[in-house]
Amino acid sequence: MKKLFIALLLLSTLILTGCSNFLLADNTVLTIDTNKKQEFIIKSMNTEQPGIVRAKTNDNQVISTNSINDDYSIDLYDPNTSTLVNYITTDYRIFDVKAASDGLFYSRVMVNDPDNIQINWFSFDKATERTITTIADTPDSVLYAYDTDKVVYLDNGNEIVFSNSLGQNNVYTLDFPINLKEIIWCDKAETGFLIGNQDGMDSSDLYQFRINDDNTLNVNKISSNTLDMDLNKDENKLVYLSQNGNKTFIYEISDFKSVSPTPLFSDMNLERVSYNGENLFFSRSENRRTQSTIWFFDRQAQSANQVTSPFGINSPIIVTNNNEIVFSFDERTYQDVTASYQMYSFIANFRFDQNNQNENSPLQ
Repeated sequence: MKKLFIALLLLSTLILTGCSNFLLADNTVLTIDTNKKQEFIIKSMNTEQPGIVRAKTNDNQVISTNSINDDYSIDLYDPNTSTLVNYITTDYRIFDVKAASDGLFYSRVMVNDPDNIQINWFSFDKATERTITTIADTPDSVLYAYDTDKVVYLDNGNEIVFSNSLGQNNVYTLDFPINLKEIIWCDKAETGFLIGNQDGMDSSDLYQFRINDDNTLNVNKISSNTLDMDLNKDENKLVYLSQNGNKTFIYEISDFKSVSPTPLFSDMNLERVSYNGENLFFSRSENRRTQSTIWFFDRQAQSANQVTSPFGINSPIIVTNNNEIVFSFDERTYQDVTASYQMYSFIANFRFDQNNQNENSPLQ
């Protein structure tokens, strides 16, 4: 039987330097560099509420989902107060959830009709909910929301669709079929990025797309074997992971016109990457890929520093503007000597400080 919980982990960290790999335990203090008096402290861990992390809102609340029997819910988790508020409860299975400024877009499907995916919009004041797609649209379940009430997605006609909360659409056709994994739109730069694999291909590639003056799409392949990406909306930058042989590379694109990716770091088994302003966090699989650790990339030292002990991470890594790392993870808890276990899913909130005495620290 699968149970879901939220765990709150409060951390006070002074950013680590070097390239250390520690398996961290609760209530452990690690002095990484005594010359700079840098420490990493796990303060507490408490199980509280159910949920799996999906995304964050513009005001730093974390969107999570949960399922109990035949009920599916979207909840808003506030890392500052460790409170979870129910937003929507439905008998539809929920695939993806993203936040615009005025409300949430979410893709859903009836449990007994898995081919009929719909996209809905629900205002934050809960006064208005609309289904913005029809049965004929059959959109992909992957979404990206932006601006006050806009969303971009791929439909079954291999078309990139831009829609608002009223269901008013602009549609642009891709020249090739693709199985979408992730899509992003940067409204300031009027350009988008998607990760997906073409039919018959095993690996997923990264593409940039723009809308031409004649309303056609200009699509360019940027990278092969792409695993994940994230957008810095304020700085118009994109970071992504690309696998080459037995290593995974972190690349950054800081100019969307020339599109010249800069390699930042490489290691084995990298999985997810996230911006926090100019700072980068990423996860790396450990223990034969059953668990993952989260790392901070130090731009100045050009090195990575481990932030967490291994977890069975099952969500994106959300880094808020209040110096919190929020994600969810599975954990096996053995019940008796027969080694039977239950699978638990937690939401973890890591809160870190920026008290590094090094004046050149990238987090100051």
